[in-house]
Amino acid sequence: MSRFAAAVTFSVLFLAAPAISDDGDDLLDQEAARQALAEGRVRPLEDIIAHVRKTIKGDIIEIEFERDNGRFVYELEILQETGQLLEIVVDARTLEILP
Repeated sequence: MSRFAAAVTFSVLFLAAPAISDDGDDLLDQEAARQALAEGRVRPLEDIIAHVRKTIKGDIIEIEFERDNGRFVYELEILQETGQLLEIVVDARTLEILP
């Protein structure tokens, strides 16, 4: 894993963990995220980044890892070459870009 991917993965899973919670139980959700990754129920961040870069042109400027309606998702902000800021949501298990 590259240093960049490792740093981003660390920041998403550990530093941004409070963003995961939708019920106020940050510690439980942080552990659930780690467990989901270890069990293969979510894809590593580097897989998400690679998939998004193949699909959408631009610079990824922000990534959040959240739980949405019972499933884990990555929310990404992408600055496109036109200067437009695009926000996308990617299913953390399937890589599907959600509407």
